Amino acid sequence: MGDIGYRLYLDDKPASKAQLDQVEEITVQQAVGTVWEARLTIPICADDKGNWGCADASFLGAFGRVRVEVDAGSGTFVPLIDGPVVGVDQGLSSEPGQSTITTLVNDDSVYLNRQDKVLKFEKKLDHEIASQIYRGAEHIADTDIDSSTKPPGDGLPPCEVQRGTEMQILRRIASRHNMFAYVLPGGEPGKSVGVFKPFPQKPDGLPPLILLGPDRNVGSFTSREDSQSPATVTSASLSITDKGVTKAEASVRDVDILGDVAAGAKLQEQAKRMLPPGQDGSVDVDTAVKAAAQKLSYAFEAQGTVIADCYAAALIPYRVVTVKAVGPKGSGDYEIRSVTHRLTRSSYTQSFALIRNASSEGAAASNLLGEIF
Repeated sequence: MGDIGYRLYLDDKPASKAQLDQVEEITVQQAVGTVWEARLTIPICADDKGNWGCADASFLGAFGRVRVEVDAGSGTFVPLIDGPVVGVDQGLSSEPGQSTITTLVNDDSVYLNRQDKVLKFEKKLDHEIASQIYRGAEHIADTDIDSSTKPPGDGLPPCEVQRGTEMQILRRIASRHNMFAYVLPGGEPGKSVGVFKPFPQKPDGLPPLILLGPDRNVGSFTSREDSQSPATVTSASLSITDKGVTKAEASVRDVDILGDVAAGAKLQEQAKRMLPPGQDGSVDVDTAVKAAAQKLSYAFEAQGTVIADCYAAALIPYRVVTVKAVGPKGSGDYEIRSVTHRLTRSSYTQSFALIRNASSEGAAASNLLGEIF
């Protein structure tokens, strides 16, 4: 494992040594379904006349740009956040060394969440709506959009009238397909990527999280199972052309799972849920019930921390990671739900939250342990 380091960009330019020296700590909070936020803590003090020192103006300007990248030891810098300064907190104390300025930074989705609008989309599928919104967004230079969204069951092109901010609209239409709408930092400062797609179902290169053994890199791992969450979802849709009624049903047996046995699959009787009215009017009814069943299927949750200097990658939400040595049923693939990155002058730590909708069994579970011991 190589050296750990981070890079800071201010207004899309590398920070100077003097600017870097002002920063005591950087915390980046990333979570699925919410805006990502960074907090840059800068110590300040007062002189003999009571005049408070101030941070560099680049840290304080409203909607000035900040980008944070980290190399966790792999030799490659990974962007954690790229976006505008949205606030500044000041905490003053009469005790020496206790006064700070904290700069708050959000990702570039904030530009899509500043104005309420009433928007009409004619003859557009949901992924086409997402593409149109992202193309008009400031600082979004590229998109990653899943084009598999379907029209309502009767085949008519949907006419959408949506009210809210553009980001609220994106999340709303993504949700009914079991997709997610979010903005990731791009390969260059100031060039973010608008994303509209479902969670992946396979790991894409992240090193496994290992709790035990000579290669352990996880300090703590706690998990829980919610047996009431998995459910069978039903719905019905009325066609406006022939007045026919289309019924649909989906359960944990119909969704994509991250293991061998779906959560709740062995229960004699599953919980039953009806899709709320209005949830299937703009999408195929089968798609609507499957999306709802997929969301309810995540019965397993876990939280943990990575051992500093032992994990050579930055965990990022919307990715899948393999967990090992946490028990035969709990070991396997998990979706990353949230990550908190903490950077100081001397350390880099990560805490995480994961979700899963299946358990491991048989040979698959044994192989995960056999690779360690």
